[in-house]
Amino acid sequence: MDFKIRENLDTVAAELNGRPRKTLGWETPAERLAKLLVTAS
Repeated sequence: MDFKIRENLDTVAAELNGRPRKTLGWETPAERLAKLLVTAS
């Protein structure tokens, strides 16, 4: 994969994972994942 394409995909993924979601109680997916990982360990 071209480096520029990968960089663009990483940027889009970061934007989406940093966006609060109503279905997650206005947490971001990254925040919810972090909580789940702490709880699981």
